[in-house]
Amino acid sequence: MIAGSSLLLLQAGIISWLLFERRRRHVAELEAGSRRREVVRLNRVATAGALSSSIAHELNQPLGAILSNTEAAQTLLKADPPDLRQIGEILAEIVRDDQRASEIIFGLKNLQDNKRASDLQAFDLNEAVRDVAGIVGPEAVRREIIFTTDCATDGLPVRADPIHMQQVILKPCDECP
Repeated sequence: MIAGSSLLLLQAGIISWLLFERRRRHVAELEAGSRRREVVRLNRVATAGALSSSIAHELNQPLGAILSNTEAAQTLLKADPPDLRQIGEILAEIVRDDQRASEIIFGLKNLQDNKRASDLQAFDLNEAVRDVAGIVGPEAVRREIIFTTDCATDGLPVRADPIHMQQVILKPCDECP
């Protein structure tokens, strides 16, 4: 009887210990799931922050150019008589900068979608340099900077995203004076 009772008590102790461990494991799994969801949420917040920072940085240049051109057009309209040819050129630049801002947004979307090499375009790098010169030209004139480009006489064919290439050319140098 004592052996049977001891065996029964030992069995009850093991069952109690197993139930306790099961409960502790369940609590740990709930806590791990909660932490995992928090890590996923923080990762999403960090990604959204990085993306919004990238968008703000990339769109700042064409939007600044649009503002400068609009201010120049307003000044020209106040002249007597207004220079309609120059105002027309400014409006064309505003349209170009607006399209560039749209292309930047589209390019960032494609970057998120893991653009493949087959999606890249063949174009002349000289054209990208000329486009960038056209973009920064009005700001250079406003700051009284003499800005020149020296493009190759032959074409420089590359296979890339033209907007990303322009962004690389426009990227400010942190070490530059």
